[in-house]
Amino acid sequence: MPDPGAPTSRTAPARTRCYAGRRAAAAALEADPVAPVSVGRGAYHLAFRLPTRHDLAAFLHRVAGERIPVEGFAGHLVSEAIYLPDPDGHGLEFTWDRPRTSWRYPGGALAIGTDPLDVADLLAELGPDPEPSAGLPADTTLGHVHLFAADVASDARWYRDVLGLHEVVSFGPWGTFLAADGYHHHVGLRRGAGPTDPQHDHGLVEIEARLDAGAYAALAAPEANGAKTLTAPSGHRWRVRPLPSGAVTT
Repeated sequence: MPDPGAPTSRTAPARTRCYAGRRAAAAALEADPVAPVSVGRGAYHLAFRLPTRHDLAAFLHRVAGERIPVEGFAGHLVSEAIYLPDPDGHGLEFTWDRPRTSWRYPGGALAIGTDPLDVADLLAELGPDPEPSAGLPADTTLGHVHLFAADVASDARWYRDVLGLHEVVSFGPWGTFLAADGYHHHVGLRRGAGPTDPQHDHGLVEIEARLDAGAYAALAAPEANGAKTLTAPSGHRWRVRPLPSGAVTT
């Protein structure tokens, strides 16, 4: 599972697909003005992963130049992140992963924290006279999703048993991080108000992800159009496709 794919959210004035370069859509947006806003259900935030630290600095420079509201900054030991709001109340994280060789494992567990981000040091990546950036790089991906869970333990068990993720860090009944292939997390679960109904609730509709061919074949779900659709206990719908042959997971 290299990264979650395109989350679909009812949020735009028309049906829209958001791209980084010419790759597959990073997010698909659909308008649904009558869907109720469901606080504490669905998606907590989506994290778009940029390829390099320079790219993250260029993104921040653009955000500052266009006076786009920012909710916060953080250094997470394994990554650096900038947080923006969206009109539907989803958090939008734009992040860069530190090299895995710099990740630390005290006591055998990956260290993930939240420290202040050195914004000046980040912007220094651009030099004294930065050029304006045109948009997100073509290799931007959806790095992870944070989802509200009605019961964190029940959902975590489903992600382990069904999607084959492993638990990276647990916050008890309040949340957990899960990942594949030694990553810091592909899915974050956060205790929410209750299960979501993707057919009616305002917000997240579904998430697309890719699994290696063996794991995909083992999924006990009907297949249609090259994908299998599964629903987690809290109602999050996943459309899962097999990884292309030779693809490298990250």
